[in-house]
Amino acid sequence: MNEKEKEKLIKVIKNNSIWPLIIEGLKADFFKNGVFLDCSLGANQLALRISEQGYEKPKFLLSLEASEKNRSFLVLENLEKLSEKEQYAFAGFLKHRGATGYKLPENTQIIILTSNVDKLSNEIKALCLIYKI
Repeated sequence: MNEKEKEKLIKVIKNNSIWPLIIEGLKADFFKNGVFLDCSLGANQLALRISEQGYEKPKFLLSLEASEKNRSFLVLENLEKLSEKEQYAFAGFLKHRGATGYKLPENTQIIILTSNVDKLSNEIKALCLIYKI
């Protein structure tokens, strides 16, 4: 990616803090300080956990809540590796900006990195802005 393309992408990200953003063809190291979630591990990692102390938030959520930055990035990777049925749980997460029992912090921007946007379900794509490198 050249500098002009990089500047354009940065503007798209800055001007869009509400909608999840699908970016096709971008490497994860662009978001050096992002909180990463490997979707290929399944939607169960979105859920609250029950322990002896009660409900525990997912680790990625704790990392986002601990961030003192103006904007935090939750970077979802490998979503296209899931079946359309498995992607359904992530669609609810994107739509509601959280799952049962919690919401993402207001300063969190959701970024979905993919090598092929066509492998994402129509439901996921309908909830997001799409940017191709």
